[in-house]
Parts: sequence; structure tokens; C-alpha cells
Amino acid sequence: MTGAGQAWLVARREMRERSRSRAFQASVVLMAVAVAAVLILPALLKPGSTRNIGVTGPAPAALAATIAQQAHAAGITARIRPYAGLAAGEQAVRQGQVNVLVTDARRLEWKGQPDEQLKAVVTGAIQLATVRERAAAPETRRPSSS
Repeated sequence: MTGAGQAWLVARREMRERSRSRAFQASVVLMAVAVAAVLILPALLKPGSTRNIGVTGPAPAALAATIAQQAHAAGITARIRPYAGLAAGEQAVRQGQVNVLVTDARRLEWKGQPDEQLKAVVTGAIQLATVRERAAAPETRRPSSS
């Protein structure tokens, strides 16, 4: 028998002998529980994935629906709240009623540090809604120069 074969034989025997002890069995169970906890706890402790998004000022008609679609694709539930004026929207941001305020489909206002995932979702939705609106608008033809 070769040296590698002998080493494998000894290792196999040692594993068989050690796996019979209660301490080894308990440590395997505890490690499995620890690994499961590491994988599951972050998901349970993660704050809700519902975001409140305020919208004020002129915006494409489909902006709210586009934000909701983009958020859903990113695994976020979005609640869109329209505000009649900029002051009401800014107050909602200050009071924490909305996570972000979209003003005139151009500017995003945050209470503190921006949520990068939400920022990407909202800016992408603004761009998409704007492009769709421009594509659907009747084309204005220029007079021919001939």
C-alpha cells in the first residue's frame, strides 16, 4: 500500500472513531445551527423594504407607475405620494413621512444620506418615463429646406 493510501486509511478510521463521540456530534449540530443563523438573521433583521416616495411638480404622467415597476424589479415595495406643492413635499421629507421627494422629475431631496439603491431606482424610472413620454409625443415636423 502506498503512503497516500495508508494516510487515507488512517484518516478514515479517525473520522469514524471521532464521529461516534457525543462531543463531536454536538459540535456538528451547533455549527449547523450557527451557519443557519448567519444566513437567516440578516434577512429577519433587515428593515422593511417598503419605501415612501413623494412626487411634486410637473412630471411625466406615467412616472408614478414607472417608479413602482422599477422598485418592484429591485425587490422594493414603493408607495408613491403626490404633493400639491414643494413646501408640503419638503415638510414630508423633514418629518420622515417619505424617504425621498422627486421634484419636477429632475431633483431628488433626502432627509439625510441618500439610499443608493432607491436613488438608482428613482433616477432610472425618471429617465425611462421621460423617454417614453417623448417617444409618445406627436412629432413636430420641420419645413423642408428644398
